[in-house]
Amino acid sequence: MPKEPYSEGLVAVNPEKARIVFYRPSAFNAMVRHVNVFVEGEPVGVLSNGTYLQRSVEPGFGTIAAKMIPYGVEGKNAVSRTLAEIKYDFKKGSTYYAAWYSSGNSFTKTSDERFIARYGINPENPLQQSLLLNFSADFGIVREDIALNELMKCEKAHLAVDPRKI
Repeated sequence: MPKEPYSEGLVAVNPEKARIVFYRPSAFNAMVRHVNVFVEGEPVGVLSNGTYLQRSVEPGFGTIAAKMIPYGVEGKNAVSRTLAEIKYDFKKGSTYYAAWYSSGNSFTKTSDERFIARYGINPENPLQQSLLLNFSADFGIVREDIALNELMKCEKAHLAVDPRKI
């Protein structure tokens, strides 16, 4: 299937709705993990490494969420159990960019300046605090200038939600 880069894959914003572009910048340390994304509790798609998808939502306060699904360890670590939720006031005719950053380990950290709203995820299990098993992530609404730059390296997501992994 040919790649559909961000610059060619968007549809126009419905002026009566808000648009959310969910994306996941490519990261070596997160290649085998998928992230399920949700709007108002309903699954809307899956982001793999370096992909994006978009959804229109009703304007007003709403909830978006994401949950990482690492291969082979579903339910065994804090990240796979944690639903990162953000409540936000979405304005009609506007576009919002929601990004999932896989930090990988304690040596990498996502910059706070890029977020408008943020939900940080850190391991709860003390055994995961070791150098090799520690994993953290950030999910949030990102500033447009940051998002547009990162989205140029992403392609359209083609994965459907796997209901067994929600």
